[in-house]
Amino acid sequence: MSATVNQSHTYKVGNINFIVTPVYKTDGGEQMHELLLKLMKAEIDFKN
Repeated sequence: MSATVNQSHTYKVGNINFIVTPVYKTDGGEQMHELLLKLMKAEIDFKN
């Protein structure tokens, strides 16, 4: 059974705040907010 996730998550990477509100179903695997956090950190690392 899958559950719809709609709770917002706020992440601070460097001096940038990211607010992520997922609107998808989770059926295992990596969740969207985990993927986005990795992408945001990679972007900060790339700029430095």
